Amino acid sequence: MPLATLSEREQRRFSGYVLLDNGFDRGHIATMLEISLGTVSVWKKRFVEGLNVLDAPRSGRRRVYGKAVENRFIAFYCQTAPLEKCGQGHCA
Repeated sequence: MPLATLSEREQRRFSGYVLLDNGFDRGHIATMLEISLGTVSVWKKRFVEGLNVLDAPRSGRRRVYGKAVENRFIAFYCQTAPLEKCGQGHCA
């Protein structure tokens, strides 16, 4: 499977698996990948169980809006003053 087809999370997990497989210490892996030691421990457990690096499908409702709309919401609400006159008696 080409690395380019993996999400950023999956690429990081794959890197962790490679480092674990080559005998690197969990603490060093956590430092190198800027993740918690607990995350590396979970990865090691999954690695030993033979699970792959791909994210499992999530339960629950599918997205109503696409990623582009979600990004627009995030951009809007991350502004310094998303609603210009809000807080001055103009927002209801």
